[in-house]
Amino acid sequence: MLYQKNESMIREGIYGRSFFRLYPGTSSGVVRIGKSVVSLILLSMLFVFLSISPAGASSDWSSVAVINTITGKTAYPGDTVEFSLTLESGYERTEDGWCSLQVYDFPEGWDVGFYKDGSRITNLYFAAGNTEKIPVTLRIKTPDDAQEGDYAVYVRFRPDEGRSIYREFVVNIDRKTEPNIEFFSDTPGLEISSSGDVRFHATLKNKYEHRITADLETENVPAGWTVEFFYESDGSYRLKKLSVGPGESGDFYLKVRPALNETNGVYTFTARAVPENGDRGIPLNFTVIVNNELEDENILSVSGSVNRMELNPGESKTISVTVRNTGDKTLQNINLRIQSPSGLTTDLNSFGNTKELRPGESWTAAVDVTARADAGSGTKEILIRAVSDETQSQDERIEVTIEKSERSGLIGIGLIVAAVLFMGLIFFKFGRR
Repeated sequence: MLYQKNESMIREGIYGRSFFRLYPGTSSGVVRIGKSVVSLILLSMLFVFLSISPAGASSDWSSVAVINTITGKTAYPGDTVEFSLTLESGYERTEDGWCSLQVYDFPEGWDVGFYKDGSRITNLYFAAGNTEKIPVTLRIKTPDDAQEGDYAVYVRFRPDEGRSIYREFVVNIDRKTEPNIEFFSDTPGLEISSSGDVRFHATLKNKYEHRITADLETENVPAGWTVEFFYESDGSYRLKKLSVGPGESGDFYLKVRPALNETNGVYTFTARAVPENGDRGIPLNFTVIVNNELEDENILSVSGSVNRMELNPGESKTISVTVRNTGDKTLQNINLRIQSPSGLTTDLNSFGNTKELRPGESWTAAVDVTARADAGSGTKEILIRAVSDETQSQDERIEVTIEKSERSGLIGIGLIVAAVLFMGLIFFKFGRR
């Protein structure tokens, strides 16, 4: 009875049916494992397998390393911002590998991508055994209407093995920072008398990949002075804005007139080119020296488009000569006087005089320079002078080098030979009669 009781307890009792059961009729007392025990063993095996598998390890390591030191920059609306990164294999590979470069979140209307050697890329290749560092650039093109504030760009580096690496880059849009343009002058300082005016040449260079339109403004102009912007040096077109294409430059002029009877001294003012989508542009300082004791011979100047040239015998070239009144009074009856050496001739192919030149005005004439066919080789000098009723300029000197080319000599010899042969043919044909 006790055995039967214990057997019943074993079969149905305190150990529970879910773990094991002793089946009657088996004299050896073999225990058959129940379904729950089998399930428990399978789950344990699966846990062990996952704990040692590469997928489990991938949460702790990556097969690539991404190195960068700068994660945030300030930019002007429309600027292109670049971040430098370096990628390298995380270990010495025994097989070739790769890494995918992904931009998965960025502001709407922005253009973001990875670049290497000027080309946009999406993947990098790592050769087996190569641990070389690979430089990569993250390039972010901001729209020219971007509002001020901080903007985040999120990227992911997804290797063929191991976990992905994530990075966040921040671009701060600030309209008070300097735009990506250049503003300069080849003559930022000039000397005049107080009753005259002067013209500065200036250039605006657009370094963006899109067209810009800039407002032209002035600051700190001395009291009583006037500063105006012109498209042409003669003041034909007054400027308020200048539009420049991507990667191009725009030239213009500033006409400056001092206050009447301004005292001698050094005066400065600032011109500024401000893109329409910004609050602050690029400044450029100009200097004007007022000297009321300028000598009269300096108020009429003459300059040629070139100061030296080369000609072959019989060849002709055209140059331009510009006369400018840099004084403070109008000059009357201006003429050009040209002194030509032997072997050269000069001809004005336009009017060689003008009735008057007001202060700051200029006049340009075209001059044909011809080397005579019999001119000998050597360097000669042409002297050009401008003369008015009131004063005259200093001489402008233009060097002309005459060179007899081998080609022209061969042509001359050929012509002589041809003439001799022709005369011989005539004599042979008609002389015998």
